[in-house]
Amino acid sequence: MKNLDMFLELFNFYPNMQILEVGELNKDIKETLENELNKCDGNLKHYKGELERLFECVVISDDIQITEKVLKDSYLKLEITADLIILVKKDSLDLWELKDLIGECGFTAVNNIDIFDKYDLVTAKKQEMWVRAY
Repeated sequence: MKNLDMFLELFNFYPNMQILEVGELNKDIKETLENELNKCDGNLKHYKGELERLFECVVISDDIQITEKVLKDSYLKLEITADLIILVKKDSLDLWELKDLIGECGFTAVNNIDIFDKYDLVTAKKQEMWVRAY
């Protein structure tokens, strides 16, 4: 899959970085992300219910329905300042509606980035000191 290097540039990898996967990421994307995390003793954890810690990033795949509840739950699983990345199949969702929903759930700096042929990529930031936390 092309542009995996550009995808990795969205992350600031550092020792023990923890990323939460919600849904099931594309195999190539997941393997690439896991390989980079292994270099810094980081971890990609698949969401399976209750979690004991907070994460520096949440990556959501569109194989689950992206709802207000999913976004608010993701918000609560993130550190005070952290990143949200959503991958959706091209033309499967209205990106404007998705970006509005993300903003309504407390995320800031919502953008879409066109780096994959089959996926739209939407990024956002959790910056709790600027918005109301849920």
